[in-house]
Amino acid sequence: MKKYGLVGLTTAMALTLAACGNGEEETSTNGEDTTNEATENNTTDDTTNGDTDQDEGTETDEGADPAWYEELNFAEFELEVEYDNEEYDVQYDYNNGQPQAEIEDTRDGAQVQLEGEEALSELEPMLTQLEIDEQSTEDELIQASIDAFMLDETYSELEVEVEFFNDDEVEAEDEQE
Repeated sequence: MKKYGLVGLTTAMALTLAACGNGEEETSTNGEDTTNEATENNTTDDTTNGDTDQDEGTETDEGADPAWYEELNFAEFELEVEYDNEEYDVQYDYNNGQPQAEIEDTRDGAQVQLEGEEALSELEPMLTQLEIDEQSTEDELIQASIDAFMLDETYSELEVEVEFFNDDEVEAEDEQE
């Protein structure tokens, strides 16, 4: 009876280890000995690959920082810049942890219109670089926007509106002739 239990336990362990394999199949030509060697090799490979995959996943998650918008101190950001016959418009809304964004850019003869993840990816470096808060003056807000978005200062009109999480709002408008 013990013999059947030991065989059943060994078979269950071998099947478990095989199920956790790295996707490579090995065929057995000599029977049980080769299968045991393959199982031992897979166990060693799985341990190494499993640790590496977990480490890589952690590094990827930390490196990509998918929640960059959680670091922002504002919930909404709108920027409208007009040049002679060109415009650059940005809209960002935190939307309770589900950020939304749109970009329309007709500068330099381009017809760029981005939405969703594509717009968020484009805006990440600019929005995270903005150093503004509820006490920012109109001039500070305009200059921070120009710097973060690397805007050409020959615009004819620039408008910025920011709503912070505490419902305070800061707005600025600048017209040049």
